[in-house]
Amino acid sequence: MLHYQAYALDASKVWVRQQPQVRRLPGLKRKYGLNPRSCLIAGEATAGIAILLGIHTRWFALAMIPVLLGATWAYTGNGWLFTNEGGGWEYPLLLSVLAGVQSLLGDGRYSVLNLRPSVGAMRPSA
Repeated sequence: MLHYQAYALDASKVWVRQQPQVRRLPGLKRKYGLNPRSCLIAGEATAGIAILLGIHTRWFALAMIPVLLGATWAYTGNGWLFTNEGGGWEYPLLLSVLAGVQSLLGDGRYSVLNLRPSVGAMRPSA
């Protein structure tokens, strides 16, 4: 369930453009030509798709916890409820907790990595 929520949050950031103000990191853009906001959105989308497919779910969920806690911090000035103007901090906090739970659960039964046949099953019997 977490992967659907994380992917929906990513989609809302990309298409609705209700992103919190991110501090400018001029050195990162000047030195490497990278926009931190674009890198963050690409990382969140990649993690959402990986969690959805069950590919290294624990690692992607653990990697998203600091990002989600940063989103929680960015929305703290707007109040508790996410329905407030500018959004609140309860939904990013919920996603942070759910990412922690997902990192403890790991890959599920229907993970893409669990659906592949084992090496022993592919060998011909002697």
